[in-house]
Amino acid sequence: MRRWLTPLLCMTVFGSATAQQPARLPDRGAAVVAAGRTFVFYSDPVFNLHDFLVWSTFSREPVEPAPDCLAGLPPEQRAAFEHAREHYKVLATPSGNALLLRLRYRLAGFGDFGSPDAVVEAALAELPPAAPAYEKCWWPAHDARNRRWIAALQPLLEANEDALSKRLSDLYGEDLGRPFPVDVVSYGTFVGADSVVNPDHLLVSSIAPANAGTAALEVVFHEASHTVFGPRLDGRLWTDLEAAAKADGAPLAPNFWHAMLFYTTGSAVKARLAERGIPYEQYLYTQGLFERSWPGFRGPLERLWQPYVDGRVPRVEALKQIVAAHKLPDRGAALVAASRTFEFYSDIVTNLHDFLIWNARSQEPVEPKPDCLARLPAEQRAAFEHARDYYAKTFANGANDLVLLSMRWRLAKFGEINLADAAQIAATVAELAPATPAYQTCWWPEHDARNRRWVASLLPLLDANEGALRARLAQLYGQELARSLPVDVVGYTTPDGGSPVLNPHQLLISSARPSSVGYSALEVLFREASQTIFGLRAPGPLWQALQQASTWAAKPVPEDFSRLLVFFTTGKVVQARLAEQGVPDYRSYVYREGLPERWSPAHREALERVWQPYVDGRVPMADAVKQLVEAFPPAPR
Repeated sequence: MRRWLTPLLCMTVFGSATAQQPARLPDRGAAVVAAGRTFVFYSDPVFNLHDFLVWSTFSREPVEPAPDCLAGLPPEQRAAFEHAREHYKVLATPSGNALLLRLRYRLAGFGDFGSPDAVVEAALAELPPAAPAYEKCWWPAHDARNRRWIAALQPLLEANEDALSKRLSDLYGEDLGRPFPVDVVSYGTFVGADSVVNPDHLLVSSIAPANAGTAALEVVFHEASHTVFGPRLDGRLWTDLEAAAKADGAPLAPNFWHAMLFYTTGSAVKARLAERGIPYEQYLYTQGLFERSWPGFRGPLERLWQPYVDGRVPRVEALKQIVAAHKLPDRGAALVAASRTFEFYSDIVTNLHDFLIWNARSQEPVEPKPDCLARLPAEQRAAFEHARDYYAKTFANGANDLVLLSMRWRLAKFGEINLADAAQIAATVAELAPATPAYQTCWWPEHDARNRRWVASLLPLLDANEGALRARLAQLYGQELARSLPVDVVGYTTPDGGSPVLNPHQLLISSARPSSVGYSALEVLFREASQTIFGLRAPGPLWQALQQASTWAAKPVPEDFSRLLVFFTTGKVVQARLAEQGVPDYRSYVYREGLPERWSPAHREALERVWQPYVDGRVPMADAVKQLVEAFPPAPR
């Protein structure tokens, strides 16, 4: 998974911009274990020592400790290994990414890219003295494991590599640049495999369970596919996808391309194995990537992209359809207004759903109207009361949140994305249509008018500030906000005034809560939008940098701190922008609501002392994140 090598090498995936794939691979002698037409596999003691030291650096627990073996070594060998292990902590610095990439290419025999660097040479100089201890205590077991993994893969390659290389070259519109060097190591990356390009080099873990058995075939071809499809590459499928998105004007989700690569290569491997009578379930499904990361991508890929993978639909037509699928659905009169970043809706069914949820979860009835209900026809009143009782029974006290999450996408017309029991989702949907007449009579005119007033009051603020806020948030989070983010305006949503769901993205914003009126509307809108580029399921550059620094320091990010960081960062940006516009007394939500004190008083000190200089533009991201993590409490033992 070219993956940005998360989290160890999360931003550097290319070698020198001018480097070219070598005509021949470097001669690495006895490290070569097997060579075919598509891949050359290595089990190299020096590369594996390096991998072991990297993982010893970043792991919060000792990696395969062997104290008895080390104790039995000559003192100079033991001291050399321990010195190397200590020296490798240099990787746990903001410059660690670049150092890892340069070490990777040097150890793979490609030479160095860039000017001579004493830090690179110092790290390389640690390896020969540390090798005797590693070769005595770990290498025999590691080498045997690597070779078993390669040996298990060889029959699959012999039977399938030519057919898969041809099929993938056809699908991606560019020949795979064979042969690919593959270093097999114990650990590799947190995702089990990765690749770098220009020049191409693959790294695969022999210990990762997801890489075992038949899945190994998909893993190596997945990594090879990264060399022809992805950002900053010029493979035909990639350039055609970019052209189709540009022509259509429908922005693709930033990580859709990676799901597309998973699906394309995985489907090709599955089809090839099926031809030979071998059942296979591709990585996307066995590892739950759709459910965990990309629930909104499954439908378009299975429905619109699979026909292209099968050879039933031309590439141009399939790309046109897959890009069009990312347009926001047509929701008719529910659309109230649109800006450069947002499309605002006041939708009767979504508002009914929100109203029923908050009645279910509130200790007191929300906006009770017994007189209006009493005047309704008996069947309308009964239908509304049945829906109200059903929601109270099903969703009270925070129950069944996955049903509610699935409902949000369903009501926003994104399709049937089921993260919970489909029958329960269908039962919830079935309550809404019969309850709508009563809601429409007794509440909807007021709710719709309130929503539309909220949107109307926000539009002048967006006209004056949207461009500046987009630009500043892109600098801080390391990624631009998407365009055409759908925003459903409802009565209540959450106590904070808003909430997002991701992949596909949708925001809910309250028109009734004090936390989202006036200038605060601008903050809550951009705060919820910021979570589409910062979070576990939207891992933009700032998120990656935070997780990386946390791993380096062996200090986990405190629970809820990431959300507080978004509240603080975006709130401060909005506050600064309003001050520029002559609104000096605006206080951000974090301070109005006392969030640092409510969550942890220590967080306030860290945010104000360490993070505020970054928000102000006085400290680089890498330094600010490192200092922020240093302020976290140590991991519990």
